[in-house]
Amino acid sequence: MERYILSDDPALYRMVSDAYIERLIETSEGELIDLLKQRYVPKEHVVIDCKSIRTEEEFIRQLKRGSGLSAATGLNWMAMDDLFYDAIFPEVLEMIDWDDLEERLPRCAERAKKFLCRVDGCGRQVVGIG
Repeated sequence: MERYILSDDPALYRMVSDAYIERLIETSEGELIDLLKQRYVPKEHVVIDCKSIRTEEEFIRQLKRGSGLSAATGLNWMAMDDLFYDAIFPEVLEMIDWDDLEERLPRCAERAKKFLCRVDGCGRQVVGIG
C-alpha cells in the first residue's frame, strides 16, 4: 500500500479502485491513511454550466473533468456506469441551466438525470436537475 500511495505511476493507480481506497480511508487510521486522505479528498462543490453543452459526449466530458474523474474512460453512459462504483464524486454537484439542456438535448438530459440520481443516492448532493 505504501508503494501505491507514494507512487506517481498511472499504471499502478489503475490497479486499485478509488472506491476501495475511499472505504479504507473511512475505516482505518494511521500515517498512510493520512497520506491517502490528502490524495482522495472529494471536491466540495462542482458547477457544470449546461447552457454551453452541445453534445452528449461534451456533457460527459464536463462531468468527468469537473468531478476529477478519469479521462481514460469512454464518453458514453455505459462507460460512466462502469466508472460509477470506482469514482469519488464531489460533495455537491450543481447543474446550471439544466432546462436549456433538456430543451436542446432531451435524450442526453434524460440519461444524465438517471445517472445523476444514482450519484445523489450515494450520499452526494446533486442540485439543479429539476
